[in-house]
Amino acid sequence: MTKPVTGSCQCGGVTFELAQDPYFTVICHCTECQKLSSSAFSFSQLVNREDFEVKGELARYDRPTTTGAVARCFFCPTCGNRIYHDAGPDEPMIRLKGSLDDKERIRPRVQMWGRSRQPWLGRVLGNLSALPVLATQTFDRPTMIRHIVIGKVKAVAALAFRVLGWVCIALVGWHLLAG
Repeated sequence: MTKPVTGSCQCGGVTFELAQDPYFTVICHCTECQKLSSSAFSFSQLVNREDFEVKGELARYDRPTTTGAVARCFFCPTCGNRIYHDAGPDEPMIRLKGSLDDKERIRPRVQMWGRSRQPWLGRVLGNLSALPVLATQTFDRPTMIRHIVIGKVKAVAALAFRVLGWVCIALVGWHLLAG
């Protein structure tokens, strides 16, 4: 991604800029996100609070979570578009709610709350099962990062095996031609 990353609410009354790319994007299937998005899921992007600058008035809704904590939900008071969530002012990370200007930048790496995923979703969207579903249902940064790293290691290993296969075929071909 090129920097800075920008986004806004639907009416443009709230805008934001990120100094760094989001760490990763999650598809959340929890029933709260289904209500929030009026859809089967929502997107959350983990962002360092220090890299996030917001302009415009925000309203706040405090929502209890399944763990007993409180999710602070910030949105535009004019159009109601959700901008981000956090777990409190001292929390170093925020969860941007997918309101980036460039939607191509939203690239999910994992899913969470898979037990609430709508059963028809895979038929509509295709191979959603290609993304791992987290065993945990909380937004635990170390667990998320571990899943992403494991996914990237698997992708690099698969690429390395493909390249190695082509190298072996080329070497055998060269040996046959030379010999």
